[in-house]
Amino acid sequence: NKTEVKQEAAPFIEERISKTAIKNENQKSTGKSRWYLNSGGDISMPFNKVGFQAGVTWVQKTNDNKHLFTGLSIVNHKLKHQYISASKVNTPSPETDAVIDRMTALRFSFGYLFDLNAKRNRDNTFLSLGFEPSYAINLRTVYYDRNGQPSGPATLIVNSPIMDKAVNRFNLFFTAGIQKEFKSRLGFSLKAGYGFIPITNKEFYNRTSGNNNIRSLQAGFIYRLK
Repeated sequence: NKTEVKQEAAPFIEERISKTAIKNENQKSTGKSRWYLNSGGDISMPFNKVGFQAGVTWVQKTNDNKHLFTGLSIVNHKLKHQYISASKVNTPSPETDAVIDRMTALRFSFGYLFDLNAKRNRDNTFLSLGFEPSYAINLRTVYYDRNGQPSGPATLIVNSPIMDKAVNRFNLFFTAGIQKEFKSRLGFSLKAGYGFIPITNKEFYNRTSGNNNIRSLQAGFIYRLK
């Protein structure tokens, strides 16, 4: 009888050992952090110009398929983007009243990374969802001053106070994308974003599109530091 009791107790002990090992393994994986460098191109509408972006991202693992991330990046664009005064919206072929010539912005990102390969015990392909507050730290504008005459000769004024008030330096983007990492620590990412705040106030409108909100598409490479 004692032999039978020992034989019945053995599977129970093995099961407890197995659960303990799994628990310890999960505890090791939970709390793991990573640092990434990223760089690439940024195509932003309505600018229709390819810019450059670079930054750093910190990822904190919370469980097997969810990660918290936060990062800081810089985005630079050379634009030549044209705007017209709100009073000319319904005017056929209106002349340009202002140009955003160059913009450099800092973007702070935060959100979640969802591991798409969690069921395969891999950790290299992620879906990202998050937000990016953005602030333009460098802005170059050109204002066409016509001295109150809508079609009169224009005097070009660089960084006019009028445009400084008209351009919204702050923005908030919702972002979604995908990134894949290889064994060499090198990977690539693709991310789309939509800015909730129009690039200019109601005094100026985008010449080429009715939507004055920024839509961006970023593609580039990532490199894991550790």
